Amino acid sequence: MFSLPNQAKLDVLKCLNFNQLTSFKQTNIYFYNLINENEEELCFRMKFNKLSINDNLQKFDSYEFLEPDPEVVGYILPAFFKKRYQNIINRLVPVFLYYYQNVSSSPSKFFVYIERTSEYNLLDNEPRYYIIKLPIFPKNVEKMVIVGYWLEQLSDCVFEYASFDGVVFNPELINLLFDNDKLLFHIQKPKISSNEASFGNVWKFVSNHLTISEYLSINLNDINVQRLHGILVSGGNKLPKIRVKNVKTGRLYNSIIKHISTAKDCSKMLANITLYYSSPTKFELNEIAEEVEITEQLNGVKYTKYQLENIHNPNVRFSFCNEEGKDGKIVCVKIRKMEA
Repeated sequence: MFSLPNQAKLDVLKCLNFNQLTSFKQTNIYFYNLINENEEELCFRMKFNKLSINDNLQKFDSYEFLEPDPEVVGYILPAFFKKRYQNIINRLVPVFLYYYQNVSSSPSKFFVYIERTSEYNLLDNEPRYYIIKLPIFPKNVEKMVIVGYWLEQLSDCVFEYASFDGVVFNPELINLLFDNDKLLFHIQKPKISSNEASFGNVWKFVSNHLTISEYLSINLNDINVQRLHGILVSGGNKLPKIRVKNVKTGRLYNSIIKHISTAKDCSKMLANITLYYSSPTKFELNEIAEEVEITEQLNGVKYTKYQLENIHNPNVRFSFCNEEGKDGKIVCVKIRKMEA
C-alpha cells in the first residue's frame, strides 16, 4: 500500500469503519499523520448516538473495549513532550472532574461509553457499544499519552447525545495536554448535571470544549440562579438553545422578564430558552405582557401565550408560552426571541 499514490490510499481508507480506521492509525506514524490530515475527506468524524461517562462498568448485550496498540505511544510522543506530560502527572491533574451523588466516593477510573447509531447496528456485525477505560490519575507518561490519544479520537466524532451526569473531562488537563490548542467535542444535544460548588469548572468545559448544534440541557439542582441567569443573558453566541430542568421557584423566570424588559442591550441573550419546573409554581402574568392569548385543552392543561417588549428598543421582543397543569401551576415556560 505504501507504493500507491496518496489519493489511492485515501480511497482504500474510505472503505474502513470507525474501529478499523482507528486501528489502522496505529500501524505507523505515516498512516497516523495521513489520516489526521485528511479527516474531512475520510468522513472520520463519524456519527454516534451517545457519549456518556460512568465509574461503574455496565455490561451490555453487545460491547467491545477499545484499546490502543502499545506501539502508538512511541509514534505520537516526541521526546520533548515527555517532560510536559511528566509535569502533569507530578501535579496530580485529574483526567475527570466528578462531583455528583451517583459517583462513588473515590473511584480510580471511569468508563467512557460510545453508543452507536441504530442504522450502523443493522448494517454490520460491530458491537452496539464501544467502551474506553481511563484512569483518573495516569501513573506514567505512556498512560497519559493514551488518555490524550482517546480524547483526540473522541473529538474526531459527532454525537447526537451526551450525558455528563456528575462527570466531565477536566478542562485544565485538556489545555495542558494540547498546549491550549482548543480541543472540541461535537455534540448535538448534551445534558449536564452539576451543583453550585462545581458548576464553574463544568461550565468551563461546556463553553470551551463543546460545540453544540441543537441544544444544551441543564439539570438545575442547587446551581445559583444568578449564575445561570448570567449564562442565559450572555451566552447567545455560544448556544443555539437551552433547556433548564428541575426549576423549583419563579426567581429565574422573574429575572429573565426583568432583563428582557429593562436591559439596554439584549443582543447576547439566548434566543431560545425552555424552563421545566420540577416543583410547579404559580405566578401572575406580568402587567407589561402584550398580545395575550389563552387556550385550554380538553385535558385541563392551559397555555398562555404573550409577548414582552424592551423599553429601550421596541424592536427587541420575546414571545412566551406558559404551560399550566390542571391545578393552575406552571410546569413549563418557553421563551423565544422574535424577529424584528
